[in-house]
Amino acid sequence: MTFAARLQFKLGKGLTTDAEALQGQFDGREITLKPQLAGETLRTTKFYILTAPGFSTPEAAEAFGRRLQRGLAISGLLANVGVNVGEDKQTLFMAPSFLRAAFPDHAGEFRFPIWGLEVYDETRDPKWVYFGAEATVSGDPDQFLAAIDAQSARVDALSETLVQALQLLNAAVMAPNPAAQLVLGIAAIELLAKTEAWSPAQKAAVKRYKAMALEDKALAAEEREEVAAAIERIYKIGVLEASRRFIRSVCREDLLDEWQAIYKLRSQIFHGLSAFKADDVSLLAARTLPIATALVTAAVELAQAGPEEN
Repeated sequence: MTFAARLQFKLGKGLTTDAEALQGQFDGREITLKPQLAGETLRTTKFYILTAPGFSTPEAAEAFGRRLQRGLAISGLLANVGVNVGEDKQTLFMAPSFLRAAFPDHAGEFRFPIWGLEVYDETRDPKWVYFGAEATVSGDPDQFLAAIDAQSARVDALSETLVQALQLLNAAVMAPNPAAQLVLGIAAIELLAKTEAWSPAQKAAVKRYKAMALEDKALAAEEREEVAAAIERIYKIGVLEASRRFIRSVCREDLLDEWQAIYKLRSQIFHGLSAFKADDVSLLAARTLPIATALVTAAVELAQAGPEEN
């Protein structure tokens, strides 16, 4: 009995080849890239399938598949293609009795597509059942496979938060709407910045200022409480300040001014502080995605370099 890892995903730009399958490598193991449906090519398919066969246990297949999933997310972003690796959820169901009637010559297992990672028993002659398909276009398949393999030795260094940020930014690259690109691109950086916090000395200072406010006799009792509460709220570092700290932590101070300008415009648009046109959102999204990509890429490179090189 042998098991295989199977990863179904979607690309934002597709691939420019009429091949029906391509072979690649990931972590020294052969992987196969093919379209979702028989008869499709890598140019026309809506979904792509990466498979890695020959594992002795389902656990080994899943561990490899998770690393491949991370490598795919990084390579898609670095290639500016955009990858949606899914959430490992089944996307279709049909009654087994219907499938047996529809495919009387198939004695093996029927499986339903999972957008994301699944592990299956190769000896059970699996057949995947789909309904419908659409076309997509453009991107170099050989460079794409090479980019995936390039990440094989480094995906384990990434934190779950960084993986989630990669997924957000991939979604931003794939989004057709500039407003969605803007929201998702900024959200990726805010997610990485949320771990930033005041230093112990700063926290101690906040406590002192709160105590001073509560003892200020120039204020009425209710006013002292309000001021103290306002001071206490800064225990949680502000989003923009957290973003600044994150940018410094990944050694991209050169992007600070541009990020602050973007964030100011973002606040004006999101909170209705000024009138804006659709073109304003498009232009801001066009400014945001390269900056967000550079920052996430810097965070990935720093994580992969390890403490001895940081």
